[in-house]
Amino acid sequence: MSLLTIPTYSSNIIPDTITDGDTNVSNLTYTTYINKVGGADINASLDSGYQKGQLKYLFCTVNTANTTIITPNILYDGTTLTFNAPGDSALLLWLGDAWKIMEENGVVIA
Repeated sequence: MSLLTIPTYSSNIIPDTITDGDTNVSNLTYTTYINKVGGADINASLDSGYQKGQLKYLFCTVNTANTTIITPNILYDGTTLTFNAPGDSALLLWLGDAWKIMEENGVVIA
């Protein structure tokens, strides 16, 4: 019996932030903070990972109105992740051909 080893590669440990008007979530950082302060929804995309085993953590720090909808290029568990409140979060793993949700808190998956 062999054990499956999943690498936990993630690139830049310095987090980035998306705010009103941003349309893309970086796939080059481990953590992206979501700061939603305006009246309109944030609709942002997340490109494919660049290395199998890459982790991506999304965390909503501020949400004063509406929602943030993130659409990964390929998502095993659905097509969109919706963040509605501070504290909503999702940890994704790039499997080489799609993002897999490893855990989530308060995120609506559709």
